[in-house]
Amino acid sequence: MIGGKIYSSDDLDFEFSVPFSTKSEPDMTEISIYNLSPTSIANIKKGTKVFLNAGYQEEIGLLASGVVSKFGTTMEGVDKKTTIKIASGIIAWEHQKLQKTYAPGTTTQDILKDLLPQFGVGIGDLQPTKNITYQKGRTVSGRLKDIVVSLAKESDSKFYINQDKVFFRTKNKGNPTGFVLSGATGMIGSPEKSEIEKKEGWKVKSLLNYQITTDTLIQIESKTVKGVFRVVKGRHTSDWVTEMEVVAK
Repeated sequence: MIGGKIYSSDDLDFEFSVPFSTKSEPDMTEISIYNLSPTSIANIKKGTKVFLNAGYQEEIGLLASGVVSKFGTTMEGVDKKTTIKIASGIIAWEHQKLQKTYAPGTTTQDILKDLLPQFGVGIGDLQPTKNITYQKGRTVSGRLKDIVVSLAKESDSKFYINQDKVFFRTKNKGNPTGFVLSGATGMIGSPEKSEIEKKEGWKVKSLLNYQITTDTLIQIESKTVKGVFRVVKGRHTSDWVTEMEVVAK
């Protein structure tokens, strides 16, 4: 869906790459659509709202949402290829600046309740590891992104934006889903051992699954590894594959 208008793979050819991670900078999704009409192309502008849904059969769900950051149209042979790059909260991330002073006794959480909505997204979680009380008050000044990243460092927390929600939480916290990933539910091959976040982790591949994204908690059942794991990063692609890197819960 681009600017409220729905486009379907029944009618047009799509390519997409949807990264997701726990890094602070918003992940940039790239979507290419072939042979859009001139009117549809003209309606794409920086800041236009976009949602990308995909899946198998009836199992279709949200892969990415955000606003257009960059866009352009090129010719590939006889085909017209329109590529858009979208991310959640990207306009505020790139441009928002502020200066504010908070009263004595203000906490990290108080400041974040004020600042995070300025990214223009909802709050998925707001539970800093250390909720510091600023006895003498606190003044913040500069770019919004730098202020929030600094608060994350001070409070020993992670901060990221995903699917139009901002998360500020304990580093090892995840989102329970109850989803079991196995050969029967779409796992491709066997997990490969890898160092992730300076811990023992695994690289896992499956058929495209919209339920898997940043901080998803999934149960993995394979010959090489079993247990509950947290998704640290990964990517959905138009090859209809989801790749992910996971660590033990």
